[in-house]
Amino acid sequence: MIYICGGLMRTGSIAMWQVMDEIAQVAGGQSPMLGTELNEVLSLWRDIRLTDNPLLVTKLHRYEKDLDRYDKHIKVVLTVRDFRDVVVSLLHFKGTTFENEMHSRAYTTWLDSYKSWYESIHAFNVMEIRYEDFIANRKETILKVAKFMEISLDDVSAGHIDNKWSIASNIRRSTESHAVNTKEFMAERHIYSKGESKWKKELTVAQVEHIMTPEMTQWLEEHGYTD
Repeated sequence: MIYICGGLMRTGSIAMWQVMDEIAQVAGGQSPMLGTELNEVLSLWRDIRLTDNPLLVTKLHRYEKDLDRYDKHIKVVLTVRDFRDVVVSLLHFKGTTFENEMHSRAYTTWLDSYKSWYESIHAFNVMEIRYEDFIANRKETILKVAKFMEISLDDVSAGHIDNKWSIASNIRRSTESHAVNTKEFMAERHIYSKGESKWKKELTVAQVEHIMTPEMTQWLEEHGYTD
């Protein structure tokens, strides 16, 4: 099975990818380095799919057509977040201005990236995790993800994964030297806006009004972001 962290921009997708890889390792699975080209990932899958442990974890922001022929072998954990906080995180991550960022691909294609998964993957093979719920209930989320991945994980193991890849641990890693694209690499900008509703303090009324298109307003309401 190919397990994908369908992590939208600035939704804690690296943290989820870390957790999913750790869960897969319990069952003998593996994960290519972050940033590995999809064709290389699929080549690895073809090499391992007839082995005793055909489990592979990778991360993508949006669905790629190269996955079409593997639809029966794909499960996706799709991370989402209050888009107003996504914007705050994007501004810090990229060091840009709101006026420049609103024209960027990350900003303008966020909902398209979200919809791409449901246009291509059977809904029962997609599990959505809200960033806010993941942060508030990490151990419970880890157990939920393991169940979705059909990998047996007990409370002790879930707690170990939680501690190993906690926000505090990743903050510490951001001060250390690790090879780029490894699971241990973390930069301060990756974990800047780790709280909820920062948009209320950091965005102006005009900026929030710009974000709240009818489509985005509907999406936020459907996902419980009603304030």
